[in-house]
Amino acid sequence: MNKILKRLLGFFGGLLLLWYVGYQVISMTVAQITVEMAVTESLFDMIETEAVVIRGEVPVPGQSGGGFFYYTLDNGGRVAKNGQIARIYDNENAASIRTRLNRVEEEIAALKAIELHGSASLSSMEVTRRQTADKLAEIGAAANAGTFGDMRDLSSQLLLLFNRQQMTVGKVSGFGERLADLEAQRDQLADIVSTAGSPVLSPEAGYFVSRVDGFEDRLKPEDALKLKVSEINGFTAEPAPALPAGYVGKITLEYNWYIACVAPTARVEGLYAGKKMRIRLPFVTSEPVEVTVAALNAEKDDTAVIFSCGRMSEALSDIRRESMQILLNEYKGLRVPDAAVRFRDDGCRG
Repeated sequence: MNKILKRLLGFFGGLLLLWYVGYQVISMTVAQITVEMAVTESLFDMIETEAVVIRGEVPVPGQSGGGFFYYTLDNGGRVAKNGQIARIYDNENAASIRTRLNRVEEEIAALKAIELHGSASLSSMEVTRRQTADKLAEIGAAANAGTFGDMRDLSSQLLLLFNRQQMTVGKVSGFGERLADLEAQRDQLADIVSTAGSPVLSPEAGYFVSRVDGFEDRLKPEDALKLKVSEINGFTAEPAPALPAGYVGKITLEYNWYIACVAPTARVEGLYAGKKMRIRLPFVTSEPVEVTVAALNAEKDDTAVIFSCGRMSEALSDIRRESMQILLNEYKGLRVPDAAVRFRDDGCRG
């Protein structure tokens, strides 16, 4: 019995010794691996500067005698010559009725869009969910960047997506009763405002902007390509002029407009007239804006850079002096923590 016990103890002791030796050999020959999270990221080589916007603009005077006015056109909206941009009412009650009518019309349009697309999306719930997630990300990016100009539209689009999901899963069957009620309200309000107030008409065809800033007569598009460094610096540093009184807005005559800035000459050597690029206006919109280099007026150390742009939106329609980032080159790669960086014996970093 003692011999069998000794043999068993010797056998298990040998196994233990073999395991210990094997573990030490493996520990010395196999490197320990720590897993770190890497994410895809884009970085830009960019120039940060201050810019001034030049457009062909015609101020629109209001009517004498005051009154309460209501805009019938959004900023950046297209208008024909003699088209209506606002109505002026004799009393505040009539103006508030026009505001209520506009909100009712917006809700009717939104509910009809939900009914139209909701029934067609029964097999694409996942698509709607992805669109909802993308819209939430857009709202978050706009909030983080402090660009609230498009927030109303983004919120309306998000609400439409939420309601579409509710209709798709059967929690809401339709909006017939609500639409009937809203349409009755719309007709009643429309009857009241149709004969009230007087219209404000556009003197020219173009794009409407509700704000006049005092630079309309000083920054002309025909002079944009000849701007010098000192002129641009003067416009960007000049105190804001006193706002002209008696105007309800202005009309931008052309869809194309210019944005001028000053950049170090050494940093813009690779630019040339006609080159298509992207810029950022971080306090206006979270999306890069496509532009074309229109002119480069180089001096000793600095260069006047003038871009042309063919994009128009509510957020872009009334900008004048803005911080700008010129995106020169984009670099894409994986972002990893510094702690994950290693060096080989030959000094190669990776």
